[in-house]
Amino acid sequence: MKRIILILMLIFLSVHIFSQKFYIKPNVGYSIETFKKGIITDSIFHMVYSDTIITSTKETLNNFSLIKGWNAGITLGYKFNSNIGIEMGISYYFGKPTSIEFSERYNFIDNPHNFVQIVGTNIYKSKVISLSPSILISKPFGDFIPYIKIGGCLNYILLNENYSEKVTTTLPGYFPFSNITSELRYNRSLSIGLLTSIGMDYQGSNI
Repeated sequence: MKRIILILMLIFLSVHIFSQKFYIKPNVGYSIETFKKGIITDSIFHMVYSDTIITSTKETLNNFSLIKGWNAGITLGYKFNSNIGIEMGISYYFGKPTSIEFSERYNFIDNPHNFVQIVGTNIYKSKVISLSPSILISKPFGDFIPYIKIGGCLNYILLNENYSEKVTTTLPGYFPFSNITSELRYNRSLSIGLLTSIGMDYQGSNI
C-alpha cells in the first residue's frame, strides 16, 4: 500500500533539483495504448462425419500496445535562457502483459460422446528502455511555465511470448487431457521515433 501511495505522489508531483542552469527531474507515469498491434486469432469448430468434415471459423482481431503500463525515468536538462533549453530523458517501461486466447473443437457426429478440444493462450510481455533527447521551448508567466518539447526517441525493446495449450479429449486410447507450455524470446530490437509534448511546470517561490 505504501508503494502505491508513493507512486501516486510521484505522478502528480515533479521534484526539481536546480543547480544554476542544470536540473534533474524524476518522473513516474502510466502509458496508455496508442499505436496498437493487430493479431488475428481463430476459434475453429469442426463437425466430423464418417465421410466428411464441416469446419466453421471465427476470426478475432486483437489490438494491443506493447508499451502500455507503468514507466519510470529521469530527465537531465540545461537551460540556455528562460525560453530555450535542451533535455535528455531516460525511461524504463514495464509493459503490461496482454493475453490472447484461441480455441479449436472437434465434435464427432457419428459418436456424440467423443470430442477433442484445444484451448490455448498467448501472453505477450514487453520491456522498453527509451532515450529521448529534445529541445525545450518555454515562456514563464510568474510561477507557471508552459512549454513545448520537440525531439526524438530511441527505444530498446525486449519482448517475450508465453504460450500455453490444454488438449481435452474423450477419444478411447488417449489421455483425457494434456498441457503444453513454451516461451519465446524475440530478438531484441531498436526503434526510432519522434517526440512532441506540451505541458506546464509550476515553480513555487523559494523560501
